[in-house]
Amino acid sequence: MEKTGKFDINWVWDDLMATGNFTEAIRCTEQALAAITPRTPYHAMAGRDFLPMLDQACQWLMSFCDAAVAETNIESIYAEMNSFDYNTDEWRVDGFAFAVGPQGAVEDLGEYAFCEFPQLTLRGFEDIQQAYETYGVLTESEAATPDLEAVKDAQAMAFNLVAFHMTHLLVAARRKARTEGHPVGALPLLIGVHDFAEPYLAED
Repeated sequence: MEKTGKFDINWVWDDLMATGNFTEAIRCTEQALAAITPRTPYHAMAGRDFLPMLDQACQWLMSFCDAAVAETNIESIYAEMNSFDYNTDEWRVDGFAFAVGPQGAVEDLGEYAFCEFPQLTLRGFEDIQQAYETYGVLTESEAATPDLEAVKDAQAMAFNLVAFHMTHLLVAARRKARTEGHPVGALPLLIGVHDFAEPYLAED
C-alpha cells in the first residue's frame, strides 16, 4: 500500500475495505499515532491486539451460529461492537443473524432474524478504556491546550486501531472456524462498530 501526502484515516479504511490488509492499516495508523506529541495514554495502543482472544472469539462465533440456525434459516451474520469510546465500562460485540445475504443485511441492519445470544466481551485494553473514561471524547473546542489537542488527536487514532483490531479478531475467528469445519466459516460475516463506518465484509 503506497501512501503520499498527509495521513488520511479515511484512505486507510478505504484501502482496508478493498484489500483486507489489516497489517498495513494498523501499521499506518500506529505510525500516525506515534507522530503525535506529547505522548498520551492512547499511545499504549501500539503493538497490541485482540488476537490472544482468538479461541474465545471463534467459540463465540460458532456458538452464536449454532443458536441462530436452531431458530431460523440464516444467510449472513453481523457482529457489532458497542460505541466503545462512550461505553468505557465494557467493550463488547453483539451478534445478529439475517435471513438475507450481506448486501440485503447492510441495507437495513435492524431487520435481523435472530440476536438473543450472550455478547462477546473484549479484554486486553482496559488501560485504553480507562483513558476514555478519564478524558471523555474531546471535541475541538475542549482541546484548548497543546496537551489536550494531542489527546484528542490520539483518541482518533486509538479509535480506529480498536476498530481495526476488533475486526481483525473476528475475521481470524471466522477463518479458524472454517478450518475446524464449522458452517459459520462459510457464512458471510459483516463486522462493524455501532453508528460508525460501513461494516467490513468477510466472505472469502
